[in-house]
Amino acid sequence: MKNINRKMVIVFLIWLLLAIFTVFIYYTGNTELKWIDIPTHIAAGILIAAAIFKIKTSDSKKALTLAFLPFLGWEFFEIGASTISQNEFIIELFKETPPNRLQDLVMNTVGFLIFLIATNKKF
Repeated sequence: MKNINRKMVIVFLIWLLLAIFTVFIYYTGNTELKWIDIPTHIAAGILIAAAIFKIKTSDSKKALTLAFLPFLGWEFFEIGASTISQNEFIIELFKETPPNRLQDLVMNTVGFLIFLIATNKKF
């Protein structure tokens, strides 16, 4: 268990660095590196899976269903932030196309599945 916690701390730090880098990329307007959002969502999926399995359930199907609450919640947060905000940077940071939102959900799910494989959990 200690080894899994250490690995999750490392994944959290990777996610945090990716998230900071993503904000920086959007802030500088660098369109060539916007793909950095993909590994950020994968890392988030891993972290959410780890949290759900630690706190709530050991059933993989139930855990995936629960994982969609934060997966979808984040996308709705982005929609709200890009719609309600008066700050131009916030609007640009969270404004995404529907295909990109779908990609985010898929990448979160990929991260969840990576967690399942890495921890030998059955689906």
